[in-house]
Parts: sequence; structure tokens; C-alpha cells
Amino acid sequence: YPIHHVPAFSFNRTLMSLSNLLLPFRMLYALLRCCWLILSLKPHVVVGTGGYISLPTCLAATLLGRPLVIQEQNAFAGLANRLLAR
Repeated sequence: YPIHHVPAFSFNRTLMSLSNLLLPFRMLYALLRCCWLILSLKPHVVVGTGGYISLPTCLAATLLGRPLVIQEQNAFAGLANRLLAR
């Protein structure tokens, strides 16, 4: 299977950080790239395994109406999976 790289962004939990100022632009770029990737690959289902790397891909799948499966391997769901579960 070919590997497709997805642009990632992380949220710095220190709210007053310089990297958080660029977060909306990074998130939009990642979301657009993931939408393009999903439209070009035409998957039947998208599987998210948690972590900040899966967030833009799973959001793009939801926006494009693709079925989404979220898999959590830990006892407590992380922030990305909690957001995606809504």
C-alpha cells in the first residue's frame, strides 16, 4: 500500500504561545489537504486511531460524508478522539 503523508498540527496547551497563533491556518491547510486526499483515494471508510495526526483526516471524512470509525486503544480517550466522538 502506498503511504500518503498528512500535514499535522499540534495544539500547545499553553494558550499564550506563538505556535497557537498559527494554529487556525495550519488546521485549515491540513483539512484541505486531507479533503483532497479523501476525494482522490475514494475510501469506503476512514479509520481514526487517535492522536493529533488523525484529527484533520477524520474531520475531512466527516465533512465529505464518508463513514468514520474511531479506534481507541487506551483506557481513556485522548483529546482528538473525544472531539471526534461528538
